Amino acid sequence: MLSDKTKTIVPLASILMENDLYPDRSATDNSIKNKGQKISRLPLDEFPRTTQDMSKLYQWKPGDVIRGSFAKSNTGMMGYIRDIEGAPNESEYKANYINPYKLVSEKLKKSKK
Repeated sequence: MLSDKTKTIVPLASILMENDLYPDRSATDNSIKNKGQKISRLPLDEFPRTTQDMSKLYQWKPGDVIRGSFAKSNTGMMGYIRDIEGAPNESEYKANYINPYKLVSEKLKKSKK
């Protein structure tokens, strides 16, 4: 015999595609296709917290805080995040041109000063 909870129908919610937990994966140019179009999904409070944490992990931007032990254990994404956060600021880059017709050792001595 089925319980009342099992027989309960969860109503779908209409949400914008750009607010979906897992946005359009074909958006390789970082834009969401069909912006403004609504789709039906289960209400967010019906999803386990892990689903929301993993969705945020794959939409990570510098400065975002990763939550959830399952999301934090994703070695691929955490390596990506570590690389981005550990990269030097582009404004601090210094151009270092080397003339291949001169001794490289002379240029290295000057650049270390």
